[in-house]
Amino acid sequence: MSLIGINGLTEQPTRREYDPRDGWSTLVTYHGPTAAVQGVIPNLVNQGLRFSEFPVQDGVRGIEIRFSDARDGAAPPTNPDDEQTTTWELVGNDLNKDLFDHANYTALPDANKKTLKDYRNGAKKIDDADVTALTGNAQKFRDLITKGVEGYTVAQYILRKTGVVALDWSGTFGVTNVGDYYATTADLTTAELVPATLKFSMPSGEWLKRTPTIRQNRDGRWVGTQEWWHADTWSDVLYDEITVP
Repeated sequence: MSLIGINGLTEQPTRREYDPRDGWSTLVTYHGPTAAVQGVIPNLVNQGLRFSEFPVQDGVRGIEIRFSDARDGAAPPTNPDDEQTTTWELVGNDLNKDLFDHANYTALPDANKKTLKDYRNGAKKIDDADVTALTGNAQKFRDLITKGVEGYTVAQYILRKTGVVALDWSGTFGVTNVGDYYATTADLTTAELVPATLKFSMPSGEWLKRTPTIRQNRDGRWVGTQEWWHADTWSDVLYDEITVP
């Protein structure tokens, strides 16, 4: 688009900007009488161009139009994937679990576990012989139940990757292995190209790959968010392990 000589508008020196999310933009500026600048605005709106209008001096206004490329004849990047900006997060929160999910409970003899379950659900009383006879960790669980404790908290971690791509990105966001799990943190790091430069430690354990979210912004750029949920173990009956070469 050229406005030179149209309605008395005069082109000013061109500026270019680079943003890691959007790539190159070109800012083309024109100055002219107020009426001339205002007269060209409907045309810019109809073309869907981004622009700003501003005062220059008495009776003279300026209009700056932003184009989403360098407009200098340069070739596109040799690797369009370079136009993707990626951020990583390790999101932590506390998860409530049932008291009987604790490893110290599951390690108890079956007879102790049955006594504790019966005591919690009211089938046995505090003065029943087998309840009073509990010792060690079984006694400690009995005391917790007596105090009304029903659960405990554990740390839960979510690894989150967010990718933002420029308009000319030629790739696609993948959904491979969604709903499956990595058996080790090392497998996750290798398969999902987790950077070694992250400023946080990855907890050891297994990682379930969750369903991603992919959306398009109003400016046309695409944003993809992928999460992996950590656990000591994921059920190999409910989920498949991801084989990493």
